[in-house]
Amino acid sequence: ILRTTAPDFVLANLKVYLEGPYNGSGGMTTTLNSSNFIPLNSNDAYSTVTYDYTASTVVSIPNLNIVDWVLVELRTGIASGTKVATRAAFLKSDGTIVDIDGISPVHFSSLSDGNYYIVIRHRNHLAIMSATAISLSRDSVLYDFSTAQSQAYGTNPMKSLSGVYSMISGDASSDGQVNVDDRNATWNNKNLVGFRTDDVTLDGQV
Repeated sequence: ILRTTAPDFVLANLKVYLEGPYNGSGGMTTTLNSSNFIPLNSNDAYSTVTYDYTASTVVSIPNLNIVDWVLVELRTGIASGTKVATRAAFLKSDGTIVDIDGISPVHFSSLSDGNYYIVIRHRNHLAIMSATAISLSRDSVLYDFSTAQSQAYGTNPMKSLSGVYSMISGDASSDGQVNVDDRNATWNNKNLVGFRTDDVTLDGQV
């Protein structure tokens, strides 16, 4: 009898908020989506050369609740050199991160069940990583970054927003820090519109 083994994969079931588009009541605005600014190829949001991943492409943005693209990275340790996979995914207005179908948890193929550190990247917010290695499998439970500062690695890695925690906005230059260069870039480009890293509130306008 010929027996076949299903290929290994794990699912990342995640929730996170972005400070920039947060609406103050448990959701985020979707102006980039309703204005048709979100690109259909993730490479236009996150360079595959810079972030070393395979781009995802969609025919259309899968639903009206999509806020923007994010990158989800899995590591076996806290150091960047332990990265084992990166996927582009969509962030919904309620904070859930979904695969490119707009519904499912993020699918990582060719990975076995195990404990992984989870890094979330957004193009103009400071990246965060899970405080500990999280158990991932085909039946992964929700890991919600927004419930406590201690859900993310480091000292005060997130912003407190009326009872929830979010990724920190303002990295207009996408260099991993918020400083005077980001302020100047935003000010110098004020009133420009479109899908821009210096639009730190994600309302389609600097």
